[in-house]
Amino acid sequence: MRLSGCCHKIHGATGPTGATGATGNDGTTPTVAAGTTTTVDSSAVANVTQRETATGVIFDFIIPRGAPGADGITPTVTAGTTTTVDSSVAADVTQRETATGVIFDFTIPRGVPGADGITPTVTAGTTTTVDSSVAADVTQRGTATDVIFDFIIPRGLTGAPGADGTNGTNGINGADGVTPTLGVGETTTVDYPDNAIVTIGGTPPDYLLNFQLPRGPAGPPGPNGINIKMMGSSSSEQDFYNKHPTGFPGETWLVEGRLYTWDDDNKVWLDMGSLIGPQGEAATITIGTVTTIGMGSEATVTNSGTVNDAVLDFGIPGNALVYRGNLSTSGSTPIEVPLGKGLIYRVQYAAADHVSLYFIPSNGPTYIDYKVLSHYDVTSHDGVQYSNRLISSSLAIDTTIFNNAREMHKTWIRVQDPDTSLWSMYEVNLFSSAGGARVTIWVNTIEEGISY
Repeated sequence: MRLSGCCHKIHGATGPTGATGATGNDGTTPTVAAGTTTTVDSSAVANVTQRETATGVIFDFIIPRGAPGADGITPTVTAGTTTTVDSSVAADVTQRETATGVIFDFTIPRGVPGADGITPTVTAGTTTTVDSSVAADVTQRGTATDVIFDFIIPRGLTGAPGADGTNGTNGINGADGVTPTLGVGETTTVDYPDNAIVTIGGTPPDYLLNFQLPRGPAGPPGPNGINIKMMGSSSSEQDFYNKHPTGFPGETWLVEGRLYTWDDDNKVWLDMGSLIGPQGEAATITIGTVTTIGMGSEATVTNSGTVNDAVLDFGIPGNALVYRGNLSTSGSTPIEVPLGKGLIYRVQYAAADHVSLYFIPSNGPTYIDYKVLSHYDVTSHDGVQYSNRLISSSLAIDTTIFNNAREMHKTWIRVQDPDTSLWSMYEVNLFSSAGGARVTIWVNTIEEGISY
């Protein structure tokens, strides 16, 4: 073949595919980050600009403000749950939306123990006796560190009337009973979480309440605050916004009783809330039971409630009740001594040289336990006892108790209340002289209203 011209290419058939080349090096993973965000007037145009870095790009945003919208529905803001967590856990607030607003749930870490509080003083104030239909009450006044308790104590209920007796000569007036007084003794502060304790000291009938009061537990730490500077007050919210459209970091004003602080990050005034918080829950002290205990015993006070809602139960030593009469002649009016709600201790004329003792149920059949001892004519002794005896009618206990100071007669008796089945115990002493013209009975209350 003859070729003419220059530089002609001759193409042969395509050769086979070559071997795969070696894997290249890994490329650099690019980074994408948000840069600045600038808010501009609503007339400006939104824009996004890109800045390149060695490993990627940064986007800067320009966002115009939107036109004012229509008035929205005033939302409701409600505090939801509050959960206390360990001090190592960060405080947190989560939001739950409702149809008309939001509910905030709080997670609050415990704080470290706070400094010792101020030791309060507690003083007994007034004590007022009221009708038996009025409930007992204790009110508190004073200050948080100087507490005064005022007591309202109802009179005891009137007992059931006894059976009518035969009219007789008037007995000799008994001595006036001793009215106990109640004052405040020592007040001791102990460490939390020891319980509050009240004990009764003093010398009967002048009692002193001694208080052991624990310090309160350390409260949780508050959230980190901001440095504020009080600048003054404003008479109205509108006047405040007109005069102070902006502020400096921490600038604070009192507006209609609420604090407004300038948030320099968001360029808005923050409503920090009212200066006066809600009233805290006050502790209460209630009078619980009042029980008569043995004469000569130490008075007691126990708290059957809690540290914050105390119920004080009192045990008051009994005083001797004295009954007197003239049983020197036939037809003399018997001396009747009520023992609880179930029994009458009755002493009556028997003969010129002695009187007789009877037990009479006053409210239906009644169970009693008793022991009787007598000492007469210097060297002679006598006695009788009975346990869990049911009496439904008059029971002769001792038909011969000598007059003329010949005999000292003593009875220990436990009586069950037929209505409540509770037991009361008494020590009853009898002494007769001058041919029965001077008869004295004195009763010591050992315990009342006891369940076995």
